[in-house]
Amino acid sequence: MKTLTIKKLDVVSVANFAAVLAAAVVAAEVLISWLVALVNYAQLSAHFPNIVSWNTGFGVLAIILLPALAAVAGWIGGAVVAWFYNVALGGSNGIKIEVEE
Repeated sequence: MKTLTIKKLDVVSVANFAAVLAAAVVAAEVLISWLVALVNYAQLSAHFPNIVSWNTGFGVLAIILLPALAAVAGWIGGAVVAWFYNVALGGSNGIKIEVEE
């Protein structure tokens, strides 16, 4: 085992990782929600054949827009957390981790 010490985080690197992670999670959630909504609409339209699905367009918009917004929010959040981490560890000896070679 080898002991390493994390003294500082690269703010942009952490922010980029947080942005990708947030966008992926929100994209999965939106896709699942949209599929559930489509199944519900299919069941509803079987009983009410004259109903019009205007919500489908909003679902397509959500698949594009919400992950992009989540990526922006994730990037900002990741940058803030990394900055706070760097400030908090400024007066300490860092965080020690053990790794195997």
